[in-house]
Amino acid sequence: MKKVYVVLSKTGTSLSYLLQMYTKEPVPHCSFSLDKELYHMYSFGRRKPYDTFNVGFVHERPDKNVFGRFRNIRCEIYEVEVTNEQYRIMWNTTKSFWKNKESYKYNTIGIVLALFRFYPEIPDSYYCTQFVAYVLQKAGVAFTDKNYLEMRSEDFRNSPLLHRIYSGNLQEYWAQVKREE
Repeated sequence: MKKVYVVLSKTGTSLSYLLQMYTKEPVPHCSFSLDKELYHMYSFGRRKPYDTFNVGFVHERPDKNVFGRFRNIRCEIYEVEVTNEQYRIMWNTTKSFWKNKESYKYNTIGIVLALFRFYPEIPDSYYCTQFVAYVLQKAGVAFTDKNYLEMRSEDFRNSPLLHRIYSGNLQEYWAQVKREE
């Protein structure tokens, strides 16, 4: 058995503030990590910390890009135990996304429509919660009965399968768990 991690966070970006305002989610951004130290953390978001329009599939770390730009990032980290096969599927899915990262787009239309509870499937287009749910569901991790298109941060938080292991400042968490590179 292995463990993977769902990271809910709130950065200082304008989109983060807008999402929090409309959804009432305290930590609206969602990433998933294949390791507790968050070295292999993935999501859909800004590819460059100061470029609002260059968005898509991203490899995130607490000390780099958008997370490295802000120092006071609130987060909640959830752990879920998976089989070795589920872990392998998640790793392979992530590698496939990375290999084809330029073909995936941020689901801007979908995130706006989600505010009205409308969830169209737009090929090769995701926003953060959709991506994390997609990867988990593709691996057969039954953490919710919702379709990945309908996922919100609260759905991860309220899942009985996910266990919260940390709530607080992301950089403080990372300072405690990071390993020497």
